[in-house]
Amino acid sequence: MGLYRDEQGTKAMITVETIVNELNSLPEPLLAEVLSFIRGAKNKFVQPSQQVEFQRVAGLHEGQIWMSDDFNESLPDEFWLGDDDCQNYGCIS
Repeated sequence: MGLYRDEQGTKAMITVETIVNELNSLPEPLLAEVLSFIRGAKNKFVQPSQQVEFQRVAGLHEGQIWMSDDFNESLPDEFWLGDDDCQNYGCIS
């Protein structure tokens, strides 16, 4: 592994056992932060040749998403300015 300075300032060797011993004393919420940090650090140092490329597949979810026929139509002023009779954004007469 590598060298680090312990609490007394002496150089010490980092070992997996040392890391595990420290982790065993941490509360669960802090363990989640450590795991997130480890994953982020691993991703930071992954070589581009080791990254997995995902291929997009056209039509994979065909028919599961739709767009309204009036999607590109202008919205009425009431949508932007509000309407006393309407309490939510979806209410357009």
